[in-house]
Amino acid sequence: MKAEYTIEKPEDFREIIDDLLLEHQSEESLVITLTGDLGAGKTAFAKELAAYFGVTEPVTSPTFTIMKKYQLESEKFSELIHIDAYRIESEDEVGPLDLDSLVGEKRNIIAIEWPERILSTLPANFYNLTLKITEGDTRLVTASRNN
Repeated sequence: MKAEYTIEKPEDFREIIDDLLLEHQSEESLVITLTGDLGAGKTAFAKELAAYFGVTEPVTSPTFTIMKKYQLESEKFSELIHIDAYRIESEDEVGPLDLDSLVGEKRNIIAIEWPERILSTLPANFYNLTLKITEGDTRLVTASRNN
């Protein structure tokens, strides 16, 4: 998997998505954490991920609802779970999300914004994308695997 990507428009996230899917050959759910400042492109990535799998409904950051689910048109994955942990003040608040069950479902893709707020509740294996604003609308995305 390429370690750094330059993103100039949302469609550029597709290269990262392609690389993630090539890299992720396990039968486990695909967990992607999205780290970066406000406006860095975390939700833009989630929107492009949903579009990649044929989601046509509007995808917005679930800041107030914490979690949103989307059905996917894919042979390998059936659901995208988009979590925004920004408003979570304590990892004790993660319980109602039933994250263990979501991760245990092998056909899920789970995209988590602000993962640093719930780090100890994440599975051992996940991919992290760190997004940084560079110039204008350009973003630098660093991809890594945690395992």
